[in-house]
Amino acid sequence: MAAYEKAVQSAVLQVKTIRQGIIAGQRSNLDLLNAERQRYKARLELSEEKYRYIRAWITLLYHSGQLNPAKIHEISQYFIAA
Repeated sequence: MAAYEKAVQSAVLQVKTIRQGIIAGQRSNLDLLNAERQRYKARLELSEEKYRYIRAWITLLYHSGQLNPAKIHEISQYFIAA
């Protein structure tokens, strides 16, 4: 998951850099659109990975008989916006 988070950070930085390049006359709006698409793709992949992780965690807890209200509360804390 750390790799997906780094990809999102990198994509955000790329968008910022391209915006500065547009101001300097070195980049075009098409470059910005491509960077924005990559940023949204990176964010989507991170969200999908988080979903897979949580789903696997819940499945493991369920099959091991450890899924209880305390664990559900712990999992729900994962969804609180940072």
